[in-house]
Amino acid sequence: TARFASALAASGFSPGDRFLLYLPDSPETVIALLACARAGIIAAPVPVRYSAELASEIAAAAGAAGLLVSLGAGSESYEARAQMLIGGFAGKTVIDAGPKPGGDVLPLERFLARGGSPGGHAIVEAEHPLFILYANSAAGAPRGAVFAAGGFLVQAASSYDYLFRSPVNG
Repeated sequence: TARFASALAASGFSPGDRFLLYLPDSPETVIALLACARAGIIAAPVPVRYSAELASEIAAAAGAAGLLVSLGAGSESYEARAQMLIGGFAGKTVIDAGPKPGGDVLPLERFLARGGSPGGHAIVEAEHPLFILYANSAAGAPRGAVFAAGGFLVQAASSYDYLFRSPVNG
């Protein structure tokens, strides 16, 4: 996570930038989400079942400056959608966390090598966006729900305390 966050910073990303995650559920997804949080970068995860068109609309709505995909790790239909989405990121950072990187995308290991030694973490306000979750709307345009860093982390800590430390749960 620290290496990924360091590589994001070395690649020119700074707190407040948005980064689109369009890859199947995997350790890399979790690492990228946590790295974005560490760097103050706003993650915008997109379910891989979303069409390339909808994912492109979300990327535009989010103002995404970078993209993480996983080529060679999903179905052929995901591969085709991911390739279409990559086409809309010309001139931006596109990272491939998949087992078969190729084309004009940056393999994850080469991206991580950009970072050097991991640094600290970004200090952001409690209301700084942590991530944006998008859903398709009846109006046709994707709608984003912004989750603030402070509120989300307080809720996560409360849930942890209730589930694992509550006397009710023994």
